[in-house]
Amino acid sequence: MKKLLLLLSVCAFMSCKNENQNVSTDTTTENNAQVESSFTEGDFDGEEMLAFNPEKTDLKWTAYKTPEKVAVHGSFDNIEVKDTKESNIPEEILEGASFDITTSSMTTGDVSRDAKILSLFFNNMDGANIIGSFGQFNNGVVPVKIVMNGVKVEKNFQYTFENKKIIITGVIDVIEDFKANRGFDLLHEACAELHLNKTWTDVSIEIISDLEKPKA
Repeated sequence: MKKLLLLLSVCAFMSCKNENQNVSTDTTTENNAQVESSFTEGDFDGEEMLAFNPEKTDLKWTAYKTPEKVAVHGSFDNIEVKDTKESNIPEEILEGASFDITTSSMTTGDVSRDAKILSLFFNNMDGANIIGSFGQFNNGVVPVKIVMNGVKVEKNFQYTFENKKIIITGVIDVIEDFKANRGFDLLHEACAELHLNKTWTDVSIEIISDLEKPKA
């Protein structure tokens, strides 16, 4: 069952498929700031109650390899999201929600590549899962706290609403943000020939989730 994660699908950069492809804290939204919405006009009427649906939520990541920065795509399939809300204000539905990503549920569509990522990267990290939470959604920006490899960071992600979906996007760096040097170096060395000796450390994240009427 696919669930939200956010965030984080972090290991995409490690793809080894044969094809061409600081601990930081971003400025957070002020808690007292008035929330400004970012949804398409007419998409929400301000009266309909909506809720998060884990069954209609996808987390996609894009990592990069080779000097030409060829894209590699993947996802996490097992993510638990807690403390979501039912609201007629779409920005409030995920505000304060926490997530727990099972890293072993990572998939790239290639079994041998998945096994290499898990054994070389995730098995050399402090902690098996990636956890975190969402802050206040305001004017197209949401701060996201992420804990990976024992390192906690806060990153500003962007969000939009379209056709009663929330789309959250952002970028993380497994070295600068999470100090995952050991796992990254092992994976890069194993994939150096296929990656033409270039594995990128940045990973793009996209979360798409339907906002629907609460279940009775």
